[in-house]
Amino acid sequence: MSRESEATPQHALNLALHAFATLLVLLLLKRIGVGSLPAHVGAGLFGVHAIHSEVVAGVVGRAELLAFCFGLWAILLFARAVRVTSASRHLMLAGASVLFFLSYASKESGLACCPLLFCFVMALHWRRAIKGANPSGRLGLAAAVSVIPMAAYLMLRHQVMQKWERVELIDYVSNPLYHTDFLTRICTAIKLLGYGLYKCVAPVHLSASYGPTVFELDTSPLGIGVLASFVVLAAFLFVGLRFARRSPVLFLAMTIFLGCSFITSNIPFAIGTLFAERLYYMPSLGICMLAALLVQKLNGHRVLLVVLGAWALGNIVIAWQRNGAWKDTETLFLTEAVNQPLSADMQVKAALVLRKKIEESPTNGVTAMGYLERALELVEGYPHALREKAALHAQFFRYDEAIQSYQAAVDSKYPELVDTKSLALVGIASIHRLRGAKDLSVKFAKKALALAPLDGNAWLILIVAGPGVLPDKEMRDYFTTGSAALKRNSMSFGRVVIPPVMAMYLGVMGEIVGADPRRVFEVLEYGAKRTPVDKRPEALFAATLLAMAQAKARAGEIDVARGLFESLLANPKLQPDYRKRVSAAFAKLPPS
Repeated sequence: MSRESEATPQHALNLALHAFATLLVLLLLKRIGVGSLPAHVGAGLFGVHAIHSEVVAGVVGRAELLAFCFGLWAILLFARAVRVTSASRHLMLAGASVLFFLSYASKESGLACCPLLFCFVMALHWRRAIKGANPSGRLGLAAAVSVIPMAAYLMLRHQVMQKWERVELIDYVSNPLYHTDFLTRICTAIKLLGYGLYKCVAPVHLSASYGPTVFELDTSPLGIGVLASFVVLAAFLFVGLRFARRSPVLFLAMTIFLGCSFITSNIPFAIGTLFAERLYYMPSLGICMLAALLVQKLNGHRVLLVVLGAWALGNIVIAWQRNGAWKDTETLFLTEAVNQPLSADMQVKAALVLRKKIEESPTNGVTAMGYLERALELVEGYPHALREKAALHAQFFRYDEAIQSYQAAVDSKYPELVDTKSLALVGIASIHRLRGAKDLSVKFAKKALALAPLDGNAWLILIVAGPGVLPDKEMRDYFTTGSAALKRNSMSFGRVVIPPVMAMYLGVMGEIVGADPRRVFEVLEYGAKRTPVDKRPEALFAATLLAMAQAKARAGEIDVARGLFESLLANPKLQPDYRKRVSAAFAKLPPS
């Protein structure tokens, strides 16, 4: 099955979810008191909004879609429940609570649906859509329905996250605000929040990548971009609050945009990205609500409808063009490297795509190197670009240049996780291994493990090249450490660092250096049983069976060892030279 045929149903599902989200927007607008024509206009604008292209066209955007659909559905179900007095009311409230939990669990942006529910209740109260002069009872019910599942979600999330290693550093290119002072973060975040509002109104020049080379960081609140954004956002907030009772729709539009975008704006805390269009899927609803309100206030004036129709048509054209870029990952990277030349991240990703296509055309290597040089011009000492540059050199057998680039990545002052530098060290070790310099290969593999004790590639180099270079006692210590890590990571939770096939390498190494035979056999058996047949090299599997037999022999289980030797020798596909090794080892077995 082709990648395109595999992705088609995923894209279709995203389109179906977006269509459902648009229907929920229509129901929400009608529920808040917007007339039929304005409600359809607002929902239609939401449905064709070009800023949604990343969420809808990109399969990874499904989390945003689910969070939005579950959250809005929960709010509408709650609104229906407070209007009925029958026994079904309790079922509706329970259903709304479940939907809120699903929204939170889909994506953290769904947490904004909780305060949004309170704003929705107040908006309904101001337009007298719910009975009673005091909304406190409804607000209390809203708290029970939305806050309790939030507490349950946060508690479960905390328990799960405790089983994973905590990442203390966000990559600088992804979000430089994580590495700046408080004032710079706030000023830049305000400017970018204003930019997000602008993108929701005029979604032109869309991109999948933004970073410090795309946006200039603002260190002063007196910057033009910061001041302009602050004035517009503050005015939006003031007008929404000032006319909340007279225009609940305006109030709700303001709270949806500002409330839903605030948590991911980098203002309260630095998140994993500087700016992303996908984060404005839910906030863009506020802008579409403003359009619906305008249509209602002007009684569907023809000129206004023509303007909004032209805006919708423009969005359709932009979204259609963007959908082409999201055809697949390779197309996206290559397209964005051209459309967003200031994104160092996209330059590196495009180079990676082209490096894998060098066999198709050697010129791809030249183009890839150009992208990498561009990335290094944008971000000095960018280790991602340096590592990719080294891999490109190695692919053309320019090993000295590759080692030089890898070493530059190790020495780079670019802020990144310490254990990430192990990637470059492993690269150097791999090149030395290709050159036959086992001692240097093991030396750099050990350096990599000192930074990242669970780096699987470093372990593989050490396992294969270590025996004969390092003392047997030191290798036995490595075997003990590796087998312990393997045992820990075979649990249901946690990152599987040592895959089963590597357990076979580890066990063979353990037998070579004379590690505990019972533990050697356990590791080998684990690898042999869990590695799929199509993913285990034939020579490695034969070496595994031989090591298992030898381990059993060392443990004194001669009959079991003899059975393993006999089964190995009965294999007609066993290579002649290996058959001699197995026969020689079999002949050394003492009589049972």
